Amino acid sequence: MKELEQFLQRAEAVLARVERLLPEPVAEVDWNASTAFRWRVPRDGRGYLQPVRNPDYKEEDGQRVMKQSEITVRVTLARGKASATVWTCDLSHDYVSINADYRS
Repeated sequence: MKELEQFLQRAEAVLARVERLLPEPVAEVDWNASTAFRWRVPRDGRGYLQPVRNPDYKEEDGQRVMKQSEITVRVTLARGKASATVWTCDLSHDYVSINADYRS
């Protein structure tokens, strides 16, 4: 038992020294802070999501867009010249409710 206690003490000492070398943890994303987020990568290379606020945004505008039969979502990664098109399906509450009754 004494060997185990010594080992654990040494392991805790090593971990304490290693933890001092690690960067600070990235803050948890507050999804309620905004309606949009931008990926940022500072010089240290540790990316994070930054809340983006549009002072002109009105909930009514968002509701009007969501009522359209088709919505275009553009994602710009700025990682070369490649492009792709992705088609999705209706994932509205009604659609999910109707299909929840099916069993596979």
